[in-house]
Amino acid sequence: MSELVDKWYQSHGQHLKDGENQLLMIRNMCSRLKNPRAIEIDADLFLAYRNERLAAGVSANTINHEQTYLNAIFNELGRSGDWSEPNPVGKVKKLKN
Repeated sequence: MSELVDKWYQSHGQHLKDGENQLLMIRNMCSRLKNPRAIEIDADLFLAYRNERLAAGVSANTINHEQTYLNAIFNELGRSGDWSEPNPVGKVKKLKN
């Protein structure tokens, strides 16, 4: 996953106003997930991750930001042709704050 995140950052993220913050947040997420291959990421994996984060006391707002950034990365990689699978978190509903 981290390789795709780096590719996203080089091609798109570095040009965003908060691109460095997004990169840091997603790299931390990759680390907490033990850097799975991107193809291994699916809604179930993300939902389990989200539940662990909630149980650890992380706010719904922070988790929603993580989800938004991850969703945007897969969307952008799809547009650039670097990802051809469906967005694995594209249909996951965000938490209510």
